[in-house]
Amino acid sequence: MFRKVLKQKSALALLVSTAMALLPSVARAIELIPEPCRRAGFAAGTEECGLPQLLQVLINVGFLLMGVAGSIALALFVYGGFVWLTSGGSSERISKGKTIIVQTVIALVIIFGAATGIRFLQGALGFQEEKS
Repeated sequence: MFRKVLKQKSALALLVSTAMALLPSVARAIELIPEPCRRAGFAAGTEECGLPQLLQVLINVGFLLMGVAGSIALALFVYGGFVWLTSGGSSERISKGKTIIVQTVIALVIIFGAATGIRFLQGALGFQEEKS
């Protein structure tokens, strides 16, 4: 019974801390939309907001998601280290902690690869990085 309550409280604490970590990203969501589209709005017949701006929005969303994934990776590093350090010599817990850390490193390599790919495509397609 105690373990069930502890797991529920831990899950709630993880959910609340994740929500708190994401709040700054939600507050800056307007920056996902390029400046010409923000000025023009989405009125019919507006020439300022076209396919290049749509692609820029997709690129911005991709980078936002990679930032969130990086934050989650940090939390997983901490969790994997915690499991490993509190293993008490149990080979199963040590193995679990190592597995979490190794899988997080693999995920970070994939995330950095995706970021590099987006930057390459952004340059190849002739998009300029927006400075805010």
